[in-house]
Amino acid sequence: MAVVDMGVDLDHPEIKNRLFKNTIECDEKGEIGDSEEDKDKNGLKGDCMGWNFMPRSGDTSVGDNRPYDDLGHGTHLAGLIAASSNN
Repeated sequence: MAVVDMGVDLDHPEIKNRLFKNTIECDEKGEIGDSEEDKDKNGLKGDCMGWNFMPRSGDTSVGDNRPYDDLGHGTHLAGLIAASSNN
């Protein structure tokens, strides 16, 4: 399942263990790095935990490999859909 929104809190205790990792694009520690290489050839360099297609405020690029939730909405939505159960 995928959630298309404004990002997600990648460290939120209810959802951090339920997020997909594109491990071929992660750094040595299995985390988001600063890769300049597109190892899986999908056009997105370093997309270990997804892609942020919205540019940051004041930025003119087409997003980056850091899909962090700046507004809280994406985390709220993802939590409703995929939160850990029975806790």
